[in-house]
Amino acid sequence: MARVFLSLGSNKGNRHEYIRLMLDSLRLVLKGPLCRSRLMETEAVDVARPQNAYLNLVVSGEFDGSPAELLGRCDQIERELGREAKGQRLPRTADIDLLLFGTERIRGSGLTIPHPGIFTRRFCLAGIGDIEPQAAVPRETGITTVANLLDHVPQNLARQRVEFLSFEYTEVPAGPPASKEERSEM
Repeated sequence: MARVFLSLGSNKGNRHEYIRLMLDSLRLVLKGPLCRSRLMETEAVDVARPQNAYLNLVVSGEFDGSPAELLGRCDQIERELGREAKGQRLPRTADIDLLLFGTERIRGSGLTIPHPGIFTRRFCLAGIGDIEPQAAVPRETGITTVANLLDHVPQNLARQRVEFLSFEYTEVPAGPPASKEERSEM
């Protein structure tokens, strides 16, 4: 069983509701208590056209399976919540990225761990740091911590807007994600 960190994001439709639905779905995938960062509003990064701001948070828990299996489950949740084509950097209802899977390093055609966003999107580091500042991040040169990366954040990341919001989620019992009909009402 591995400790995993996932980023959740939405910048299309009812962003708060999509974040809640992603959390509900992940409660059925991850084991143990889920830890989550505070909710953040962030600017869209590395997009061709202007987009609405994202709501993001980071969640961690335990997963009993392979990184590829977890990625598949995350992709399924995204599709169930109306996510359109991946990899096109378009606005999205649901975006789940696998940031860390224990201390594993993977470089594959469909999966890279740690997720490259940890090093290019400030909210990823800020969210993990909000949960566990001493979380280990494997690198080619060895293992470092999120706190160390945050202490040495490059200028381009330091300029990215990350606003922690006071909005707090209430615990919602685990259950199936909303149906397509319920989502169309959002």
